Amino acid sequence: LRASLLLFITSEHCMVLQRMQLECSKSMASRQNLIVNAFTSSGKTIAMLLPILLKPEKVLLIISPMKQLQLNQVSRMG
Repeated sequence: LRASLLLFITSEHCMVLQRMQLECSKSMASRQNLIVNAFTSSGKTIAMLLPILLKPEKVLLIISPMKQLQLNQVSRMG
């Protein structure tokens, strides 16, 4: 509930959590390991950031293979 309200207020009443974002945030807040595989613009960044905003004193490890994604895209185009 706090995550939903935080997003709604900080987005100037424009955004609400999607189901995937809420489930990810709940999993991370309860210290569960989590792997997310989702499409571009599906809301992964918000799902990652909410637990950090809700509990800034905690440590959250996020591994994002952006360099590998870049290399894959280059090899497919060439």
